[in-house]
Amino acid sequence: MKYLYAILLCSIGHSALAQSYASAQYSINFPMGNTADFISKPSFRGLTFDYRYEVTPRILVGVSAGWYTFYNEAGYDSYTSKDESITASGQQFRYMNSVPLLVMADYYFSEADLKPFVGVGLGTTYNRVDLEMGMYTWRADPWQFSVAPEAGLAYKIAEGTSALVSVRYNMSFSSRDLDSQSFLGLNLGLVTSLGR
Repeated sequence: MKYLYAILLCSIGHSALAQSYASAQYSINFPMGNTADFISKPSFRGLTFDYRYEVTPRILVGVSAGWYTFYNEAGYDSYTSKDESITASGQQFRYMNSVPLLVMADYYFSEADLKPFVGVGLGTTYNRVDLEMGMYTWRADPWQFSVAPEAGLAYKIAEGTSALVSVRYNMSFSSRDLDSQSFLGLNLGLVTSLGR
């Protein structure tokens, strides 16, 4: 029993010393796979917000949320619905809004001012896909299981503040209403310490 108390006290002591961090990032996203088949243009409209808690100086866990919008004017084309019940032709406008909600884990290779890291996220993504053609709109808006591996660099620019650059591959798996969606995101932002 004494050992259990000792372990508990050490854990509480470590938690009191552990830091937490918040970051805001501007995200540029490049469609891949089925997403690129539907919308080929990169998106310059994206935001990512992250929170991390320091488990050890090199291992951080937390959450991530983002909002990324894609748009493409496809010109005159034909479109067949997924269930093949409708085919229409006309000037097409294609949109996708992607909102991932992920649980993240990161590993930092260094404790110096320049910190390379890798991470992975698991969770769900709300993907709303719209195809507008004249007076008609086709829409799919499922929640899809998602995985998001990431690699990046954090560089300390002031006490408690670091600049961040990372590349994250966002992959949402097929659901009943929508095929798998994927895109590669370039994230640029700032990380701020929230204290101990």
